Amino acid sequence: IAGKNGDMDWLNNQPAPVEDDGTAVDTGFFKFLERMDVMIMGRTTFETVVGFGNEMWPYGDQLPILVWTRDVNRVRLPDWIAAKQTVTARSAESPSALWKELEAAETDAGTKKYQRAYIDGGRTVQSFLDAGLVHEMILTRVPILLGEGIPLFSTISGTEESKARKLKHVETRSYSNGMVQSTYTVQ
Repeated sequence: IAGKNGDMDWLNNQPAPVEDDGTAVDTGFFKFLERMDVMIMGRTTFETVVGFGNEMWPYGDQLPILVWTRDVNRVRLPDWIAAKQTVTARSAESPSALWKELEAAETDAGTKKYQRAYIDGGRTVQSFLDAGLVHEMILTRVPILLGEGIPLFSTISGTEESKARKLKHVETRSYSNGMVQSTYTVQ
């Protein structure tokens, strides 16, 4: 998911997918975000994406972002993001404890405030997957071999019998720039 030093230049240099007539292709990312109630992102990923700057911020300005970190005092919000996005830093002993807190939150109308979360960041995704809190995965593969760097999936915790995570294929789409996007449900 990132180069050896956490760099993502390889992704920023990827051409956007287009139709045969040259119009941009919607990969479904913003529709996906509309279905979510909150984004939970690890601090390292947050710092990386914030480092892209305001012009390259990929998440719009509607979805509240929760930065999950061991030390909330290390999370720095640039003025440009604080002005457009609700970002909070939270520390919790586990993904289950964090999600339990979020599930208890209610809207002014008394309904559950958070039911669907977009989990972003390699270690954060891995932690939520290990805790059994990931129910759907959308994996987009970019046609670049990094050779070395930070993997999306490293060690899966559990016993030998429970380490494997079965996925049920829902759909796969390919794009003109070589990207391939597959959706799975986690069994």
